[in-house]
Amino acid sequence: MGQTYQGTYKMSTNHILDNLNYIKNIDVTNMSDRIANTTAMLNAVFETSISLQNTDAPSDVILAGMGGSAIASDLLNDYIGGNATIPTTVIREPELPYTPSSQTLLVVNSFSGNTEESISVFHKGYEAGCRIVVVTGGGKLESLAKNHNIPLIKMDVTGEPRSVVPYHFLILIRLFVLLNLATLDKLEIQDTLTSVNRCITEYAMESTIPNNLAKQLAIQLQNKFPCIYGGGLFKGMTLRWKTQINENSKSMCLNDYIPELFHNTIESVQEYESFNSNLFVLVIEPKQNPTWLQKRYSTLEKVLSDNGIKHHFIKSEFSNKLEQIMCMMTLSDYTSFYLGILKNVDPASTEVIESVKKMMS
Repeated sequence: MGQTYQGTYKMSTNHILDNLNYIKNIDVTNMSDRIANTTAMLNAVFETSISLQNTDAPSDVILAGMGGSAIASDLLNDYIGGNATIPTTVIREPELPYTPSSQTLLVVNSFSGNTEESISVFHKGYEAGCRIVVVTGGGKLESLAKNHNIPLIKMDVTGEPRSVVPYHFLILIRLFVLLNLATLDKLEIQDTLTSVNRCITEYAMESTIPNNLAKQLAIQLQNKFPCIYGGGLFKGMTLRWKTQINENSKSMCLNDYIPELFHNTIESVQEYESFNSNLFVLVIEPKQNPTWLQKRYSTLEKVLSDNGIKHHFIKSEFSNKLEQIMCMMTLSDYTSFYLGILKNVDPASTEVIESVKKMMS
């Protein structure tokens, strides 16, 4: 197994997560199929056309987006972490973070193409005269890109914005490779596709609880208040876990990252919290870490144990960075999906989000 679970699981018989008919009756839009389609989505990335007249490296990059589009950008930053040659900033606002130059590259991301904040940033970037690339599945952003002769990367996949994040993330890597801001070799791609396919098989509905890490985690998280911690390669992944739990299982969740959490969050880890039976800390850990980071992971485990805080560590055993990110993302997608099933809610529905959008329009 590529991701190890430091904990124990007591076998239960006739559990609803092993009842395929029960799951399908709740999963009315077949989100499980869309998660299982990840390998096909990743293959589709290399069929997607990316054409730029100007492939010169920019002086700096602003990655703009909301929700899954922003998380894809976070994961890109983690992927190139330590090897970045220029500043790269991820923003989640309708405003530019600083005054760009003509050498600044603004990548405007929105799967729907109708995200208000992304459209606003597009207009501000265009007025400022910076280089722009639009990454979208259609909508107003596609029209704006075509009307202003802006390079357009059309995401030709179906699903919710959060379901296509693996595709979106790899598209951004391809863009950065084209600009000589990142590298991606064939062996890394092939290993990733093989491992993701294996994870899908291990976490899929047909895989029963004793052999299914995603189902085991969902059961552990049921009726709990989850806190997701991680660092290094998995810094952005903590937010992916949080937002997937928010949207797929309609549950509150917190995330924090190492080393920042050692300067604030860790103070709350005392015996007082051990009385909070609903608190559950899930720590995600890359395979290899620099000494300073590994020391903090070890320290976190000791502090949580010493203070009686319920927790589990998930450590990746995959090799390359792309493989680790994609497989941990697959685990988050399946775990949050099963947690939604346990709450008897359709994982795909976003009724509150749609309602709030109407209130703000």
